Amino acid sequence: MGADFNNLVTHPEGHHFATAPYTQVPLEVHSLPPFQGFEALQLGDRSTLVSTHRALQRLRSLVDSWPDGVLVCDFESLHIYEWNTAARHLIDARGSAIEGSRLPQWLLSSDRRALQRRIRQDLAKQGDTLRHNLTLHNDTPVEITLVPMRDTDATSLIAVLRDRRPYLDHLHTVKRKLAKAEEMISQDALTGLLNRLGFEQAIEEFMVEARHDKPFALMIADIDHFKDINDTHGHQLGDEALKVVAARLAEQLRDDDAVARYGGEEFCILMAIPGTRVVDIAERMRHAVSATPIGLADGSRLTLTISIGATYYQPALSAEAMFERADAALYEAKEYGRNRTVMLQPLPVTAADEEE
Repeated sequence: MGADFNNLVTHPEGHHFATAPYTQVPLEVHSLPPFQGFEALQLGDRSTLVSTHRALQRLRSLVDSWPDGVLVCDFESLHIYEWNTAARHLIDARGSAIEGSRLPQWLLSSDRRALQRRIRQDLAKQGDTLRHNLTLHNDTPVEITLVPMRDTDATSLIAVLRDRRPYLDHLHTVKRKLAKAEEMISQDALTGLLNRLGFEQAIEEFMVEARHDKPFALMIADIDHFKDINDTHGHQLGDEALKVVAARLAEQLRDDDAVARYGGEEFCILMAIPGTRVVDIAERMRHAVSATPIGLADGSRLTLTISIGATYYQPALSAEAMFERADAALYEAKEYGRNRTVMLQPLPVTAADEEE
């Protein structure tokens, strides 16, 4: 009572706002009509309003610092009226260009109609969150999450844009590592050819293609007297013999053929060729091997030879049956004196059906 009003409040926030210095309560000051010749003032507590304002400021700051892009637009027209810094960087545009623009215009033309159709059909009916992978106009791949935000008089649409480039880069790295691991798993360490697992995968692929009118031949080649080579000259020279034979066989193949070291000194070759050419190519392989002798420590040279058993694809035969027939042909080549090719004649249709 009797104190100077200006000593009771301070006015740092403007003409109509004040703060009580003793309680730190934010006040709103309104002048009333004079009362009995005195100036009358109405003081209102602004604590709730100030708290709400500060909370909104914190929320806006949080959204603006969010790593994902955030756009807020009108649900019906898709005109944008709010955005954060990350969104501006993602779509690579100034704020003046974003304000009032339509969300679809920042997408590739191939994605615009698809997104608008999903908004109309899925989001408008279900009213739930919608996720979709698309590409921005600057070729940036993003995942967009659309969330309707309903107010008393209008519905807004929040669009969250997540940059998919780090994910896609990581996915590419993982795929590359998996492909490398798969290659190592299916590759023979000594010769660099496919191993037994790689061969089994390859013949299944050849069988699938054969069912679409691309038949193939299976050849099994075996180094003659390989045990004697190991016993007489040692395993190091035996390994050298394996690598020489592997190189000679691989040189005879095209990119879509396959050769594998099936085990020990045995090699399997898959080639999509006419049946009339199988023996000619097998013989060419055999001569290529014998024409590449290995030098020995005493200056002499060791000539390598191989025996080959071959068979041709028949629709009624399984991969296992084909392998058994090629193996039987190889056995005959060994029995007839080695260093030769034997190809089994095609089975009669009824016999092939029974073998399957």
